[in-house]
Amino acid sequence: MRFEYRIRPRRVGLILGAVALLLAAQSLLTEYLTENVLDATVNATLISTLDLFSVNAEDTIPTWYSTLLLFGASVLLASITLAKRAGRDKFSLHWLGLTTIFVYLSMDEGAVIHELAGSYLGETVEFGGYLTFAWLLVAVPLVIVLGIAYVRFILHLPPRTRALFVLAGLTYVGGAVLIEAISANQYDLAGVNFGYLAIATVEELCEMLGIVLFIYALLSVAGSLGYAAAYTVVDAAEDASADTPTRFSRFSEHRTIWLAAGLVVAANMVLVFFAVGQVPTAQQVLNATAAQRAGSILYALAPSEVQVTRMVGLFEPNNITARRMTALLLELYDEVMVVSLMSAGQSFALAGETLPFDSRGVTDVLHENGEIQFLIFDTPAVQMITGSMDAENR
Repeated sequence: MRFEYRIRPRRVGLILGAVALLLAAQSLLTEYLTENVLDATVNATLISTLDLFSVNAEDTIPTWYSTLLLFGASVLLASITLAKRAGRDKFSLHWLGLTTIFVYLSMDEGAVIHELAGSYLGETVEFGGYLTFAWLLVAVPLVIVLGIAYVRFILHLPPRTRALFVLAGLTYVGGAVLIEAISANQYDLAGVNFGYLAIATVEELCEMLGIVLFIYALLSVAGSLGYAAAYTVVDAAEDASADTPTRFSRFSEHRTIWLAAGLVVAANMVLVFFAVGQVPTAQQVLNATAAQRAGSILYALAPSEVQVTRMVGLFEPNNITARRMTALLLELYDEVMVVSLMSAGQSFALAGETLPFDSRGVTDVLHENGEIQFLIFDTPAVQMITGSMDAENR
């Protein structure tokens, strides 16, 4: 039995482009919530989850999609290269070169290879402004050289294919180089904020749309080759006149698209309401900031042989979880000191065979760093509070 799937370049391009637009819009929404609504000290877990939808972070869904687009383009280029070499086309080496370039671009998108060059240049010479991302110094000359090398190749293409190739190249390079330079300047001026992330999102969208245009052009080229393959490419004219049967028994394709769009909109409305509900109060932000600052102080105070453990809530007789934790530490270490930070609502246990400081030394360090509301329990006090728990259990 022969399986045949009819590929329509226009439909493929529209679907891939719509997914790119959706991912960019989703990223813009999550970046806004991350930068302007949520607090990094209180909503760290939620922010890490939202980062999965960011086009500006690595190891995310949009990055995976861009990698797939580039790899898909390289597969199409490889099949066209085989056809051109079989027909002894004089530009077959140019097609092979494009295949190699897109294989590398797909690896670079997933592994961020270009940032290695940027890091090396940044360590050698300090750049700023539009060249804050130093890898642009490598990218721009390469683009110029490749452009010159492919002038004859572009000119020999049919007019429609040539226009699509040029438009795809300008869209991709415009995002990867020009808009990247604008975002680099914004980053140099203000660091990571919503303005920078919005510009970077436009950059990533241009890159994705450039690849989508290129894939559409490659599918059209593949349809004109007459090269035997496991798929059949339908030309635009045939696609318009074809009587395509309904693929779904209950919903038409258009209804399915609208249903998917409605679900995405509804999911994002729920996300916005949920995120707004997670906005911390001023007191929660102060507590989290105080806990983070005090934790940094204590971690810096304790040498490597001292175990620093953060507790949930304050260490007190009513906090069963904290008492159990200190009981376990007392079984493992000879000395356990607990510092309760009243302003942060958090306690830290310092445990070791012998603590190289006493409560007075910890008090002095905390005072020097602006902490005034705290309680310190030395080892006997910790043993007494923890022992009362043991008595209660008996």
